[in-house]
Amino acid sequence: MNKTTLNKRSMFGSVHTVLEENQTIWISVPAFATAVQQFESKLSVLDTKLSEQSVATTGVTLEKQESMRELFDEMLLVHQALYLLGKDSENMGLRERNKVSKSKLGRLTIGKAKVHAADLKNDLLAHGSSLETYGITPAFTTALIAKMDELPELVESTRMALLRRKGITQAIEEVQAKISEILRDRIDRLIKVFKKDHPDFVLIYQHARTALPHSSRDRDNGTTA
Repeated sequence: MNKTTLNKRSMFGSVHTVLEENQTIWISVPAFATAVQQFESKLSVLDTKLSEQSVATTGVTLEKQESMRELFDEMLLVHQALYLLGKDSENMGLRERNKVSKSKLGRLTIGKAKVHAADLKNDLLAHGSSLETYGITPAFTTALIAKMDELPELVESTRMALLRRKGITQAIEEVQAKISEILRDRIDRLIKVFKKDHPDFVLIYQHARTALPHSSRDRDNGTTA
């Protein structure tokens, strides 16, 4: 949740609390009661969307991070073996290509890791049979190649999760705009009906409506007396 959305949700929550605590004052005014009902309905939708947004990429991200950590650890073992093979066989190209540190692997984005894995796979296909001396068995090599071949699927699952989150974020912005419209065009106008008999209610409502940092206010927020 970004700062603007967090601030708006906080303001909406303050307004809802004020309205809920003063229901006996406005419940007998049908137009106001209807506006409050609309506000509460949209606020419920907003909370549902915010919840969906928070979990949209969490599962995929955790899975990706764990998969990448495991993959990088195994790739590093092979890089070290290939480096030593290159050094021992005086294959300078092989040695330099596999002079890779754990920190360098850890800095790779998933897209760059895909390219890096393709290069490593080529070296494994060419030299994998010579790595048992360095503790890398053919079974380990075969399993690692299979994992590296799955990287495109991991990239796609991450991309789709981000697209879903983007759609949810757009829906959140639309619901926020609708809530602001209900407040601005309905409740902010109708609240003035209660100013004479219930000035404290009107005042605390107006305070709730402007309960945002100055930098986060927009023209939807605030009321006029």
